[in-house]
Amino acid sequence: MTDYELPPKPSNEIKTLRKIGYTLETSIADIIDNSITAKSKNIKIEIPISDQSEPYISIIDDGVGMTKDELLENMRLGCKDPYKNRAKGDLGRFGSGMKTASFSQAKKLIVISKAKGKSINAAIWDIERLEKENKWILETLSGKELSKIKQLKINKHTLSGTQVLWLNIDRYEKTGKDSQFDLEKALINDIVSIKRSIAVLFHRFIKVEPEDKKDIKKINISLNDNKIKEIDPFMKSYSGYQFSGKDVIRGAMGKTSIFIHNVPHPDKLKKQVLDDIGGYENYNQKQGFYIYRDKRLMIEGEWLGTHAAGILGNRARVQIDMPSTMDHIWGTDVKKASFQFPPQVMHKFRTLSRTAVNGSKQDYKRRRRKKGVLNDCWDIIEDPQKNTTEYRVKTTNPLLRIFSESLDNNNKQNLAQFLTNLANELPLKHILYTMGNSPKDIKKSSDWKDVLTKLSED
Repeated sequence: MTDYELPPKPSNEIKTLRKIGYTLETSIADIIDNSITAKSKNIKIEIPISDQSEPYISIIDDGVGMTKDELLENMRLGCKDPYKNRAKGDLGRFGSGMKTASFSQAKKLIVISKAKGKSINAAIWDIERLEKENKWILETLSGKELSKIKQLKINKHTLSGTQVLWLNIDRYEKTGKDSQFDLEKALINDIVSIKRSIAVLFHRFIKVEPEDKKDIKKINISLNDNKIKEIDPFMKSYSGYQFSGKDVIRGAMGKTSIFIHNVPHPDKLKKQVLDDIGGYENYNQKQGFYIYRDKRLMIEGEWLGTHAAGILGNRARVQIDMPSTMDHIWGTDVKKASFQFPPQVMHKFRTLSRTAVNGSKQDYKRRRRKKGVLNDCWDIIEDPQKNTTEYRVKTTNPLLRIFSESLDNNNKQNLAQFLTNLANELPLKHILYTMGNSPKDIKKSSDWKDVLTKLSED
């Protein structure tokens, strides 16, 4: 038998690593994970809009920082064994997150770090050089070279901390001489999207609830010097929120806590609150499971194939709190954004989804029962055996009765036919869609005088 060592070609391997599937938002979240692991209290993100000569993204923290040896090791791909137990509060997994997240967005990754009582160190992964020379060459910078980096935020006065700097960002490159690429607009849109993403994914770190204080510390995250406020996807502080139960999944490597929430009905939320969560459409789309790994949100609102999303279940949210010790059981991927759940877990999830959706449906049923009927013009006829619902024009309506009594039998028949057609052709699907996405945008019809005028004109 003859053995051959066949390491991957760097120029080809880097192209694969750049296409793992990170978004801009998940990439920045991965960097923040590292900052939290480094015990940071403050994390500052910079995405300048005015400096359009060379767009960049910078993430600076005040964590423990790294010595030169630690920096070199952490710049190595796969620097940690994913199957080894992580320290409490370590949000990493594969030892590749910072690099692959950065490579997915930028052609140049610069990491500057300073440990307490140590000198500043910096290292660069330059993809263009890597592809050209076809070698895994990591550049380190001298003090003189470091001073030439105009975006540098770590200096000799810094007690400790790390700066991750992205240059030559793919999404901000112009495509040609006549490109209509609007850099400023793209930057503003990205800033808005990143801000919302961070506010949701790290909401439990930005505002630490009493039940989480023993496990995590509060962090301040700012974007362009503007402090990011948390967005609670369960809206627990708003009127109409309902807690619907809890459960637990126990295993040899730890326990997974489960909490079922029903968020307030959209009619009870102010416009600003709805805007913060992405509007009515996002409100409906974000029903389902919210999976947290060590308190950090990983999956935001998906039923994971256990239940079909629908309007009646749009208030249902299932919070899953899993420890990182169960990563290998739950099949956590390199982005920590998807999981391969075991069959017994999926069975449990199906039960939970039914419970959550039933709780959401109850609100709609209560609202309907409170009124008895829709209004003075419509009746609801339900047949539980056939599982059908019928909407009929209310024949006991006083105005309709007065009008009917003034008609002869022939015209009464015409009226009955019209009312039947009116009920049968009620645009239910369109109403359902519109109410699900923007119910407050629906405008009621004009008064009877306007209708009379139009009838007279015709």
